[in-house]
Amino acid sequence: MSTVRIPLTRGFHAVVDADDFHLVEGYIWQASYRSGLIYASRREGSQTIYMHRVILGITDERLVDHADKNGLNNRRYNLREATRPQNIANSGPHKTNASGFKGVSFDKERRLWKAQINAKLIGRFASPEEAALAYDDRAFAAWGVFAYLNQDHCPNLCAKRMLDLGIEDLIAVESEVA
Repeated sequence: MSTVRIPLTRGFHAVVDADDFHLVEGYIWQASYRSGLIYASRREGSQTIYMHRVILGITDERLVDHADKNGLNNRRYNLREATRPQNIANSGPHKTNASGFKGVSFDKERRLWKAQINAKLIGRFASPEEAALAYDDRAFAAWGVFAYLNQDHCPNLCAKRMLDLGIEDLIAVESEVA
Protein backbone atom coordinates (compact mmCIF):
# COMPACT_ATOMS: atom_id res chain seq x y z
CA MET A 1 0.00 0.00 0.00
CA SER A 2 1.31 3.45 -0.83
CA THR A 3 1.99 6.06 1.81
CA VAL A 4 1.92 9.83 2.13
CA ARG A 5 4.38 11.90 4.19
CA ILE A 6 2.69 14.68 6.13
CA PRO A 7 4.98 17.63 6.95
CA LEU A 8 5.08 18.66 10.60
CA THR A 9 6.77 21.46 12.46
CA ARG A 10 10.44 21.21 13.50
CA GLY A 11 11.34 19.39 10.26
CA PHE A 12 9.52 16.16 11.14
CA HIS A 13 7.15 14.15 8.96
CA ALA A 14 4.38 11.70 9.82
CA VAL A 15 3.52 8.80 7.54
CA VAL A 16 -0.04 7.68 6.75
CA ASP A 17 -1.55 5.22 4.30
CA ALA A 18 -2.63 6.93 1.08
CA ASP A 19 -6.18 5.68 1.74
CA ASP A 20 -6.23 7.73 4.98
CA PHE A 21 -4.80 10.95 3.56
CA HIS A 22 -8.29 12.47 3.23
CA LEU A 23 -8.66 12.23 7.03
CA VAL A 24 -5.63 14.41 7.75
CA GLU A 25 -5.25 16.73 4.76
CA GLY A 26 -6.04 20.42 5.04
CA TYR A 27 -4.74 20.82 8.59
CA ILE A 28 -1.49 22.20 9.94
CA TRP A 29 0.09 19.37 11.93
CA GLN A 30 2.84 19.86 14.47
CA ALA A 31 5.44 17.60 16.00
CA SER A 32 4.66 17.27 19.69
CA TYR A 33 6.64 15.49 22.38
CA ARG A 34 4.70 13.30 24.80
CA SER A 35 5.66 10.35 27.00
CA GLY A 36 9.10 10.08 25.43
CA LEU A 37 7.87 9.97 21.82
CA ILE A 38 7.16 12.46 19.07
CA TYR A 39 3.59 12.47 17.75
CA ALA A 40 1.73 14.36 15.04
CA SER A 41 -0.91 16.62 16.54
CA ARG A 42 -2.92 19.75 15.87
CA ARG A 43 -4.85 22.19 18.01
CA GLU A 44 -8.58 22.74 17.84
CA GLY A 45 -9.37 25.49 20.30
CA SER A 46 -7.87 24.32 23.59
CA GLN A 47 -7.97 20.64 22.59
CA THR A 48 -5.03 18.67 21.19
CA ILE A 49 -6.00 16.29 18.38
CA TYR A 50 -3.57 13.43 17.66
CA MET A 51 -3.25 12.13 14.12
CA HIS A 52 -3.24 8.46 15.16
CA ARG A 53 -6.58 8.91 16.94
CA VAL A 54 -8.07 10.65 13.88
CA ILE A 55 -7.02 7.78 11.63
CA LEU A 56 -8.66 5.17 13.88
CA GLY A 57 -11.68 7.40 14.51
CA ILE A 58 -11.24 7.36 18.28
CA THR A 59 -12.66 10.40 20.05
CA ASP A 60 -13.18 9.03 23.57
CA GLU A 61 -10.71 8.01 26.30
CA ARG A 62 -9.63 4.75 24.61
CA LEU A 63 -5.90 4.47 23.96
CA VAL A 64 -4.11 3.96 20.65
CA ASP A 65 -0.80 2.10 20.66
CA HIS A 66 1.90 2.39 17.99
CA ALA A 67 3.11 -1.21 17.63
CA ASP A 68 6.60 -0.15 16.49
CA LYS A 69 6.82 2.59 19.14
CA ASN A 70 7.28 5.25 16.43
CA GLY A 71 4.71 7.96 17.14
CA LEU A 72 5.09 9.33 13.60
CA ASN A 73 4.26 6.03 11.87
CA ASN A 74 0.50 6.42 11.56
CA ARG A 75 -0.11 3.63 9.06
CA ARG A 76 -3.09 1.45 10.00
CA TYR A 77 -1.01 -1.71 10.34
CA ASN A 78 0.96 0.04 13.09
CA LEU A 79 -2.01 1.41 15.08
CA ARG A 80 -4.13 -0.61 17.49
CA GLU A 81 -6.49 0.04 20.35
CA ALA A 82 -4.95 -0.83 23.69
CA THR A 83 -5.81 -0.88 27.36
CA ARG A 84 -3.60 1.14 29.72
CA PRO A 85 -1.73 -2.02 30.87
CA GLN A 86 -1.17 -3.12 27.25
CA ASN A 87 0.11 0.32 26.33
CA ILE A 88 2.51 0.28 29.28
CA ALA A 89 3.65 -3.25 28.39
CA ASN A 90 4.66 -1.93 24.96
CA SER A 91 6.83 0.84 26.40
CA GLY A 92 10.61 0.51 26.32
CA PRO A 93 13.10 0.68 29.17
CA HIS A 94 12.97 3.76 31.38
CA LYS A 95 15.47 6.42 30.38
CA THR A 96 17.37 5.96 33.67
CA ASN A 97 17.76 2.21 33.10
CA ALA A 98 21.46 1.35 33.40
CA SER A 99 21.31 -2.12 31.80
CA GLY A 100 19.80 -0.93 28.53
CA PHE A 101 17.17 -3.69 28.76
CA LYS A 102 13.61 -3.49 29.99
CA GLY A 103 13.07 -5.49 33.18
CA VAL A 104 16.79 -5.91 33.89
CA SER A 105 18.85 -4.40 36.70
CA PHE A 106 22.05 -5.20 38.56
CA ASP A 107 21.79 -6.79 42.01
CA LYS A 108 24.79 -5.24 43.78
CA GLU A 109 24.49 -7.53 46.78
CA ARG A 110 24.69 -10.75 44.76
CA ARG A 111 26.69 -9.23 41.88
CA LEU A 112 24.28 -10.72 39.36
CA TRP A 113 21.82 -9.32 36.85
CA LYS A 114 18.21 -9.78 37.82
CA ALA A 115 15.17 -9.93 35.60
CA GLN A 116 11.79 -8.91 36.95
CA ILE A 117 8.35 -8.11 35.63
CA ASN A 118 5.65 -6.22 37.52
CA ALA A 119 8.01 -6.10 40.53
CA LYS A 120 8.16 -9.94 40.62
CA LEU A 121 11.57 -11.58 40.39
CA ILE A 122 12.06 -13.87 37.40
CA GLY A 123 15.64 -14.83 38.30
CA ARG A 124 19.27 -13.76 38.58
CA PHE A 125 21.75 -14.21 35.77
CA ALA A 126 25.45 -13.87 34.99
CA SER A 127 24.89 -11.40 32.15
CA PRO A 128 22.38 -8.67 31.33
CA GLU A 129 21.66 -10.43 28.01
CA GLU A 130 20.57 -13.63 29.78
CA ALA A 131 18.36 -11.61 32.12
CA ALA A 132 16.87 -9.74 29.13
CA LEU A 133 15.98 -13.00 27.39
CA ALA A 134 14.33 -14.31 30.57
CA TYR A 135 12.35 -11.06 30.81
CA ASP A 136 11.32 -11.38 27.15
CA ASP A 137 9.98 -14.90 27.69
CA ARG A 138 7.89 -13.83 30.68
CA ALA A 139 6.72 -10.59 29.04
CA PHE A 140 5.57 -12.37 25.90
CA ALA A 141 3.72 -14.97 27.99
CA ALA A 142 1.98 -12.16 29.90
CA TRP A 143 1.31 -9.62 27.14
CA GLY A 144 1.62 -11.41 23.79
CA VAL A 145 1.94 -8.99 20.86
CA PHE A 146 1.83 -5.98 23.21
CA ALA A 147 5.02 -7.04 25.01
CA TYR A 148 8.10 -4.90 24.52
CA LEU A 149 10.76 -7.49 23.75
CA ASN A 150 14.39 -6.59 24.31
CA GLN A 151 15.48 -8.93 21.52
CA ASP A 152 13.47 -6.91 18.98
CA HIS A 153 15.52 -3.82 19.83
CA CYS A 154 18.98 -5.30 20.17
CA PRO A 155 20.38 -7.28 17.21
CA ASN A 156 23.19 -8.73 19.36
CA LEU A 157 20.65 -10.11 21.82
CA CYS A 158 18.71 -11.74 18.99
CA ALA A 159 21.95 -13.26 17.67
CA LYS A 160 22.72 -14.58 21.16
CA ARG A 161 19.28 -16.20 21.34
CA MET A 162 19.90 -17.92 18.00
CA LEU A 163 23.28 -19.19 19.17
CA ASP A 164 21.75 -20.40 22.44
CA LEU A 165 19.01 -22.28 20.58
CA GLY A 166 21.41 -24.05 18.24
CA ILE A 167 20.80 -24.90 14.62
CA GLU A 168 18.56 -27.93 15.29
CA ASP A 169 16.20 -25.85 17.41
CA LEU A 170 16.13 -23.06 14.82
CA ILE A 171 15.16 -25.52 12.09
CA ALA A 172 12.38 -26.85 14.35
CA VAL A 173 11.12 -23.32 15.05
CA GLU A 174 11.18 -22.44 11.34
CA SER A 175 9.24 -25.58 10.41
CA GLU A 176 6.60 -24.79 13.05
CA VAL A 177 6.16 -21.29 11.63
CA ALA A 178 6.04 -22.47 7.99
